[in-house]
Amino acid sequence: MTGRLPEKLPENSDDIGRVKIPAISPGLPSELLVRRPDVRQAEARLRAANANIAAARAAYLPSLTLTAQGGYESVALSNLLQPGSTLFLLAASLAQPIFDGGRLEGSLDYSKARYDELAEDYRKATLSAFSDVEDALAAVRKTTEAEEAQRQAEDTARQAYDIAQAQMQGGTVTLFVVLNTQRALFQAKDAHVQASLKRLEATIALFRALGGGWE
Repeated sequence: MTGRLPEKLPENSDDIGRVKIPAISPGLPSELLVRRPDVRQAEARLRAANANIAAARAAYLPSLTLTAQGGYESVALSNLLQPGSTLFLLAASLAQPIFDGGRLEGSLDYSKARYDELAEDYRKATLSAFSDVEDALAAVRKTTEAEEAQRQAEDTARQAYDIAQAQMQGGTVTLFVVLNTQRALFQAKDAHVQASLKRLEATIALFRALGGGWE
């Protein structure tokens, strides 16, 4: 992803808690998906066949808002991926008027079949792009909520440990009670770190789904 070998990367001794995740802005446009390698490859093949890329995008890559308030998936994106949506109902027959401006060498039948094939490949690429973005946004939302829940659980466990220590110093509880609360705190901290890692992984998946992030 960086174009450098692992041993060439600078070492970072910071813990996972220091990693800063940029905020996901609401209102991200679907045009960001044009940067994805699979979509670009499909467009390159269409362009090589003298296809009308602008018409293809209009038909198969509708302009809509990907993210809602809070940086999570928008209603428009969710509705687009429903089985009855326009993107699912687009027939391969639409390829003919979209791509009738170019002709491949060979017979007309071959040309039409090739256009249909390229159009279907492009439709699949854009559908996969929208689906990947929705999955990634949903994962970011769920992992963010899970991370916050684990943070609260860790705070509660730390408070319980502090109270147990104070009670032991006052002679009201035994060391066994303190050790139990300490073990619970360690488990909560570990769960919090695991939740933070999953959130980072979900953010990376979103970065890849959008073809290069959102900034």
